[in-house]
Amino acid sequence: MAMTADAPGFDTLSFARRLKAAGVDETQAEAHAEAVRDAITQGVATKADLDKGLAALKVDLDKGLAALKVDFDKGLAALKVDLDKGLAALDADLDKLETRVDKRLAALETRMVRFVFAVAAGQVALIVGLLKLLP
Repeated sequence: MAMTADAPGFDTLSFARRLKAAGVDETQAEAHAEAVRDAITQGVATKADLDKGLAALKVDLDKGLAALKVDFDKGLAALKVDLDKGLAALDADLDKLETRVDKRLAALETRMVRFVFAVAAGQVALIVGLLKLLP
């Protein structure tokens, strides 16, 4: 007789009757049927076992997800702190750069004003010189 996956549904009465029909004593036939049933069902999980295991798995999964969320939140907070530090350093560097640019622009402006005055003074000198040449 081939055994199937539905061994927990093993029909001991039919098995014992077949043994009795083959000439096995009734007490022995029942003992054989129970022994076969026990051998087949040993280590087989019941629906209750599976439900209990699934519930335990769900609890473990929920705990794992909660721990993962805590780790993720910590990592995110640390990343935010690092990002804030980086942005503050970038702001400081930009302020320094702005100060340097402002100083260079001021120096260029001063040089440009001096150049304009020098050109104007040269033009005045040229005009004065030309005027002296006129009768």
